[in-house]
Amino acid sequence: MVPDGTAPTDGSQPRTAAETVVRWPVGDSGDIDLAVQHADGSAYDLTDCALTLVCRRHMADETPACAYEATIDPTPEGGDAPGTATVAVDGEDTETMTAGATYWFDVLLTDASDALWHVFPASKWIPEMTIARAGEPAAPAP
Repeated sequence: MVPDGTAPTDGSQPRTAAETVVRWPVGDSGDIDLAVQHADGSAYDLTDCALTLVCRRHMADETPACAYEATIDPTPEGGDAPGTATVAVDGEDTETMTAGATYWFDVLLTDASDALWHVFPASKWIPEMTIARAGEPAAPAP
């Protein structure tokens, strides 16, 4: 998305990230790194902005399966404006998700003037079962 609200001069819509599928092991914690850019590829300054990732079982659900406020990186590489953020996913939230089901998520940017931008379109989040389980003993030596 072009978060500054500018539209391309050819009349086309501003860019958004392509829909994607996130496959996440049930019960796992982890980080999702996000980068927000202008149409020309330069970093969007996230100073005084908030990024929120929301995941729902069905798009129309009132209560999200999980929702996270991203942590904005105040010192990005190369000295550019801060255009990166990290979402820390909690394993307790993913533990309650149904393996193999399709959930939906998107990312909302709120800028300093309270303008809202969906910088990541509604995309699939699919919880997956894993073979190894936390707390299992190490495999015996051969």
